[in-house]
Amino acid sequence: MRPIELDFKQVSVAEKYRVLPQDFKDFKDCFWTDAEQRLKEFKKDFIESCLETEADEVAGASWHERTKDRVAYKNGYRPRKNLKVHGFGDISNFRIPRLKGVVYESKILVKYQRRSIKFDYDILKMYVTQPSTRGIKRIVKQLFGSSVSHTTISTVLQKTQEKLNEWRNKKLTKVYEALVLDGLYIRLRTIPTTFKKMPINGRKANRDSQAVILAVMGITEKGTKEIIGFKICRSESESDWFGLLNDLLERGLKLKQDGIIISDGMKSIASAVDSLFTYHKKQLCAFHFIHGVSECIKNDIKTRKEAQQDISMVYNSSTNAKTAEKMFNNLINVWKHRHPRFAKYVRTNFPATLTYFSFPAEKHEAYRTSNYLERTFKEFNRKTYDVGVFPNVYSAERIVFLLILERNLATTGENPFYEAI
Repeated sequence: MRPIELDFKQVSVAEKYRVLPQDFKDFKDCFWTDAEQRLKEFKKDFIESCLETEADEVAGASWHERTKDRVAYKNGYRPRKNLKVHGFGDISNFRIPRLKGVVYESKILVKYQRRSIKFDYDILKMYVTQPSTRGIKRIVKQLFGSSVSHTTISTVLQKTQEKLNEWRNKKLTKVYEALVLDGLYIRLRTIPTTFKKMPINGRKANRDSQAVILAVMGITEKGTKEIIGFKICRSESESDWFGLLNDLLERGLKLKQDGIIISDGMKSIASAVDSLFTYHKKQLCAFHFIHGVSECIKNDIKTRKEAQQDISMVYNSSTNAKTAEKMFNNLINVWKHRHPRFAKYVRTNFPATLTYFSFPAEKHEAYRTSNYLERTFKEFNRKTYDVGVFPNVYSAERIVFLLILERNLATTGENPFYEAI
């Protein structure tokens, strides 16, 4: 079928629409294909017009204009092969003015620039949701009709490092009622030399080695949740947690006097928290407490599930700390002869899991566990699983940073830097 020629420069769209056949459905593909091409041509004309105006400003006069303010002369044009633009894909074969008598470097189109900033931001948004670079390349091809290479995607990701540094130095102005601390282990293909020198369990790190993402989430009095800091380390040591928390304090982190800190009960976290937040409340995550039963009852799966269900029933049935304490004491009396090790585990740890009862009932669910941060880590896990292994710690940090921005957008409504334009 012969395409319908629509010249939007000569007549209006309405006039062209009137000359189309009655059965418009047969011509819709031709219409939209032509419309998209016209939009590309308009974008190309607009860019060339802006470059011409910029060149006139630099030269001090327009084409063939005689004036005393002229400092340079037009010297023809140089061709530009293509530019990838948001919403249009490749804009090809447009002209850039050349000037004689002055050094002219366009601020609109930076030297060697092959993509618009918005196009790069589109790639970042797709990378957060897509499992692989192949998926991004396929989507870009379908949407914009242009192709991007694996190297291009990697280059765009590397540009987020500057934004990550700004985010890490950003002052914290909010006052938080709770802090949630947790870590997620990932694999790194190659790791910095400082990581390699640090053994784990007496063994040296291999080329493919584990690292851990330490993350801190803040919860305001109104219930708004956001991740305010993270760090990728060799392990969850006390010094690493101390460094992360101390960095947040230097950025202005404020925790209410009666605020609470929720963690999984690791000794390294407890020591760092006690050093920096000595007089604040501490909450042992109830979920980790229940999960820890597997360390006491390893072989008997049926007994383990029964024990975990008994503990869960205490939290689901209790409305205050006294009731929960009474129910735990009854649970200990029932289990002390049947499984002394489990009874001792409960007796030692359950008091630390009841701190959340000091807050109003509507906040019990949020402060009882670190589940919200755990759910966020599940999203990280899906992405890190797709990636497989990271080439270095910096690439891992950039991807985690993008995922954190998306997560904070869902809770705080704060747009990431790539949504601002």
